[in-house]
Amino acid sequence: MIEFAISNAWLIGVMPILAGCIALLLVRPWPKLAHTVVIIPSAFGWALATLVLAGAFLGYDLSSSQWSYRLLTTGDFDLNFGIAVDNLTAMMLFIVMTVSTLVQLFSTKYIEGDSGYSRFFAFLGLFTSSMLGLILVDNLLGLFIFWELVGVSSFLLIGHWFQKPSAAAASKKAFITNRVGDFGFLIGIMIIFAVTGTLDFAELREAIVVGDLSGWILTAAGIGIFCGAIGKSAQWPLHVWLPDAMEGPTPVSALIHAATMVAAGVYMVGKIYFLFEASATTLQFIAWIGIITAFLAACIAVVQYDIKKALAYSTVSQLGFMMFALGMGPIGYAAALFHLMAHAFFKGMMFLDSGSVIHGCHHEQDMRYMGGLRKTMPFTSIIMLIGCLAIAGIPPFVGFFSKDEVLAAAFAMNPLIYVMGTLTAGLTAFYMFRMYFMTFHGEYRGHAHPHESPWQMTVPLAILGFFTVVAGLPALPHFWGGHSMIADFLHYMPVSGEPVTLHLNVPVMIIATLTSVVSIVVAYLMYVKGTICPEKMKQRFSYLHNLLTYKFYYDEMYGALSKYVVLGIGKASWWFDRTIIDGAVNLIGSVTYWCGGRVRLLQTGSIQTYVSVLVLAVAVIAAVLLV
Repeated sequence: MIEFAISNAWLIGVMPILAGCIALLLVRPWPKLAHTVVIIPSAFGWALATLVLAGAFLGYDLSSSQWSYRLLTTGDFDLNFGIAVDNLTAMMLFIVMTVSTLVQLFSTKYIEGDSGYSRFFAFLGLFTSSMLGLILVDNLLGLFIFWELVGVSSFLLIGHWFQKPSAAAASKKAFITNRVGDFGFLIGIMIIFAVTGTLDFAELREAIVVGDLSGWILTAAGIGIFCGAIGKSAQWPLHVWLPDAMEGPTPVSALIHAATMVAAGVYMVGKIYFLFEASATTLQFIAWIGIITAFLAACIAVVQYDIKKALAYSTVSQLGFMMFALGMGPIGYAAALFHLMAHAFFKGMMFLDSGSVIHGCHHEQDMRYMGGLRKTMPFTSIIMLIGCLAIAGIPPFVGFFSKDEVLAAAFAMNPLIYVMGTLTAGLTAFYMFRMYFMTFHGEYRGHAHPHESPWQMTVPLAILGFFTVVAGLPALPHFWGGHSMIADFLHYMPVSGEPVTLHLNVPVMIIATLTSVVSIVVAYLMYVKGTICPEKMKQRFSYLHNLLTYKFYYDEMYGALSKYVVLGIGKASWWFDRTIIDGAVNLIGSVTYWCGGRVRLLQTGSIQTYVSVLVLAVAVIAAVLLV
């Protein structure tokens, strides 16, 4: 069975899009049949992905999964499209299929009765296939194609309720913001092809090893490609689209914010890490973009009242954690991707849990109108508590292990980034338990009677909760002097050929855990005991509160940039086109018309006149030649 799954790994990526097409084109009038058509192939794909991951852990040869098709040949260049599975690919296939399948099951109840029910499941299939294709391809061309398909399908899902102006605007904002980053991505690809003549990952690594791609050209290509990750993974300063994407249905939020779209940038950096690792400047760029993103997003999350937006800014911050870990060099590689896996499980669970809360509170999202839900929604409350403990880095949950490794890598390579990362971890624990206490403790402040969600929604929560609890176990050997099984499984080999091992750092682990515990206690004193009054804190630090409420005014700055710079350049270009370009064309036409009118006067229609002019011309020419 494992050999069959490895040899047919391509089926994992193909089945969701075929199922989506059937749901959209053939069974659209029958919603329940539509979701069945999509979920069953996803479940089968999940089974295949599980077998592929098991095969990778057990040491099976993954080369049988590889195939390549030549699209065209021009000169000495063959344009190929192919797939290849390695250990990182196997891990990501399992993560994406797990979260996607559970999101689809959750959606059957969450959007039940929606007028676009079949369309929603069809677009889920497109989204899942796009992400799986991005994971499976073996060259930059295929990566970019599926990268753009992920952007298109996310646009369709975020704008599912396109009748709402806010949803339509959010989908356009996500699409346009990602195009800004993708422009740099495309430039990076063109630089690489111009210098090396290849887009294949294996050949590209070899070109870097032998020095064909090096120096400032390598740095420019790496930063250009990383710009794509800045957009897709919502890194500063292109982070503004992700919180607005909450306008889509909550299952979409879970899919986009957990294991798929936002993880694409982190996965891409990990997949072609040899390109970034070979340039110290590029690594520094990645590290500082990551820590700035993590810290700013954590600050903004502290003042959010919309439960989904609080989780959205948490996602932006955690993606920053992954990026600055990757910026630490090979020592942070496994830590970043381990945190990617951990985040996929606990954040996917928390978004679906927020959907359960919203469903149980009759579509209320403002935490100020919640409270006391642990009495009426006990299961949902327990699952959210597990998620909050995991993201806060409290043992024995998976976030504790992954966050410790990220901070240990930062401590080893850049003390300033480590300090900022530790502060961000403390803020994370605070705003997550602020959300938990406001939602589940105290007295209910809403208007409609809340209720627990049906099994179609709670079962996915339980499964993701299980992974949140046990996914950290492979890191346990690291804590008694051995190697982390995750690091050994991913076994990244630096371009230099010298493997790097991240050692356990007990002081870092203790400081990070104590920081989180103190933050949780502060949140408890503010939002449960009332010992510290949030309203008084808000008034005392009103300037800071306004700065965070308006998200450091990035939306306003980008709005002004669009209005006064982009539109200004557009108007100036329009004037230049109408006045200078069109004016020059019209002038040439007018002169030609005038000259034609003058010449036309010579056309009398008299043969005698024409003969006379001809004779006179011959005589003049003869005179000139003879004299």
